[in-house]
Amino acid sequence: MALDLPMGGIPQLGVSRHSLSQTLAENRDTFTADATLRDGPSTTFSLPHTDDPASFLHTYSDANPSSNVKIRFAHGTTTLGFKFQHGVIIAVDSRASAGSYIASQTVKKVIEINPYLLGTMAGGAADCSYWERVLAMECRLFELRNGERISVAAASKILANIVYSYRGMGLSMGTMICGWDKRGPGLYYVDSDGTRLTDNIFSVGSGSTYAYGVLDAWKPMVDISSSWKNNLLNNFHALWQWHITPNIINCYTCVHLLFGVGIRQTLPVMPHLGYCWDLSVKDAYELATRAIYHATFRDSYSGGHINMYHMKETGWERILTMEDVGPLHHKYANSVQGAGTMATEED
Repeated sequence: MALDLPMGGIPQLGVSRHSLSQTLAENRDTFTADATLRDGPSTTFSLPHTDDPASFLHTYSDANPSSNVKIRFAHGTTTLGFKFQHGVIIAVDSRASAGSYIASQTVKKVIEINPYLLGTMAGGAADCSYWERVLAMECRLFELRNGERISVAAASKILANIVYSYRGMGLSMGTMICGWDKRGPGLYYVDSDGTRLTDNIFSVGSGSTYAYGVLDAWKPMVDISSSWKNNLLNNFHALWQWHITPNIINCYTCVHLLFGVGIRQTLPVMPHLGYCWDLSVKDAYELATRAIYHATFRDSYSGGHINMYHMKETGWERILTMEDVGPLHHKYANSVQGAGTMATEED
């Protein structure tokens, strides 16, 4: 996550492109005076002296080769969420970076919108924090107007519509909205382009590829005993004696004969490594923790601590609070090729 301050803000929702210059010109003096004269904290934005913040920023970015000033926004974080039979798990790291500088190791990247809705932060810290708090306000207004909680789908759609109206203006957001409503658990991905997707599993940020590698792993850990080997060889020998070929018997029958019910019952299969819908609560917590750890191990822009939430029918519950990823290396060292050997030798 990039810890960057916004180049400008809009004091009201729904400001169109053609009215942006007029709005800034009418209110700049008021905002400046308000920020200067008030004794308490200001409730308004301090706007830059430019009519178009996005164009101003573009002038001093890598996109302009003639500029001597280069502002590079290097975004980095790891957030993940997945639905399973007991709800939704949300896990994030806590590192905020400003380019190659680690600005903070204790950033809270989960926004508690209401007791039944959560949002994650990836991209620009200011953009994610501000617009998800705007979403929290809109969700509360919906509840007051209609006398019931807003659905997860509607909440994500509101956020997608808001950021889409500012498309191309320099926002940097990649967020997940998760919650529980009348339809059950919900999980949506929304980014600063207005993209809105739903699925059972998402990971967002520079470390997401490593997190996906853990989440997508499915490999039963099999202990092939000698008796199991003998049963397999006997079945294969029987097929060979019958001169069964693929032209006579299909692949399904072959697999059924080779790995029959009796054989499968004698096969001690350990819990699989990756994501599946029927995970137990304990396995889901372990999977999310392991995925975030591996992302922080490989991605220099991710790190710090792990925060984890479990969204249930009764609302969200905080499972891990600032769990340091450092000690987790020794817990998962054997699953990291190369690193596990080094850790063992040093110990």
